[in-house]
Formats: sequence, C-alpha cells, structure tokens
Amino acid sequence: MARRDPRSALMAAANNLCGLFGGTFDPIHRGHIAPIREVFRAAELAQVAYIPAAVPPHRPQPEASANHRLEMTCIALAGETHLTVDDIELNRPGPSYTIDTLEQLRQRHPQRRYVLIVGLDALLNLETWHRWQTLQQSVHIIAVGRPDWRLPSPLPRWWRRARAESISDLRRAPAGRIVFIETAPVALSATLVRQRIAAGEDVGELLPTGVWRYIRENKLYGSSN
Repeated sequence: MARRDPRSALMAAANNLCGLFGGTFDPIHRGHIAPIREVFRAAELAQVAYIPAAVPPHRPQPEASANHRLEMTCIALAGETHLTVDDIELNRPGPSYTIDTLEQLRQRHPQRRYVLIVGLDALLNLETWHRWQTLQQSVHIIAVGRPDWRLPSPLPRWWRRARAESISDLRRAPAGRIVFIETAPVALSATLVRQRIAAGEDVGELLPTGVWRYIRENKLYGSSN
C-alpha cells in the first residue's frame, strides 16, 4: 500500500495551527476519527497528524506491531483530506515521549505552530509526562471531552495559568495555552475492539473502512480469515 510522505503530513501555511494526535491505535477505530473531525472543524486547524506511538511510556505495549498499526492508520485515513499520518515516532528508538516528537517537528518545520490534541483524562495526568513543564510551555493543548464531562474544580495550577477561553486565544499566543472542547460521545475503546475480536465477533461496524479486512487478512488480535 502506498503511503503519504510523512514529511508532508503537516503541510500548512506558516501562521496556521497544525494539530497533533498521538496514540497506539491498536487498532484505530471510529472513536479515533469522529471526535478529531469535530476538533479540526471547531478549531479551524490546517491539518491534524495522527502519530502512532512506537513505545508508549504510560500504557501497556501494543499487541500489534508498529508496522501493522501504521498500516491500519493509513488505511483508516486514506479518504481524509485534512487528517494525515506521520510515522515520526516509529522511526525513533526508545520511549515515544511527546516532547521529543514536538522538538523533532520544530526542527523539521520551525515556522509552524502546533496544537496537541488529548483526552481530558490524559491531560489531567500531564504532570506524569516526560519533561511535562517544557512540553506544556512549548505547545498549545486542546483537551477533548464529552458533553457530560466536567472540568475538575479547582483546576490544577498549571492549567489555571494556561487556560484559554476560546480558540482565538490560541491564535493570539505562540504556545502554552489550553482550551477545552466538547465532542459527541463515542462509547468505544481499542480494548473493547480487541476483546470482541478475540471472542470471534464481527467488529466491522466499529472500524473505519478497510481496517477490519486488514486485521483478518493478517490474523491480528486472535482473528482469522
């Protein structure tokens, strides 16, 4: 399968915001797509790059290999104009620290500004991330949550200092602001998908077009043809 050049994954004008969405994508499913489309539109981002992690530092290691997860992500986003794939972390040894990825991207495209897209639950654990203070000051962050989720009260001190009330605040500052965006709920997880596959169930409706076929062809997660 032909892949898009990862170095063109974030092609955008210098003053536009480029989104970064990382994960293991083990496998990528519809819950990874619809909320990011909403964020892309709401924030008027130039693009969003999906970045599969090679060695995630905060969760168990993926079941599928890096190559399989990359291929599934490319398949899932093949029809998307503004959602792209970048294999930057898969080409780097060691843990897939977000700050290292951001610094590599800044070296590659020093004129661009980036927005890290993370779930609200993940952001609340920011202080456990590698060099988290440098990261928080070096990039804008969009925290994604469902309409029934509520921000903690009080917010952590680092969030209070960086809190933005709107996307316009992100455009006025070079980096270091955090804004919360609500997206439609998607009751789906990669763990659930893997469990259903291992149980012999058909999960085609949970996955982007082509991903279920790829999983069966490669007998991933205990599936078979």
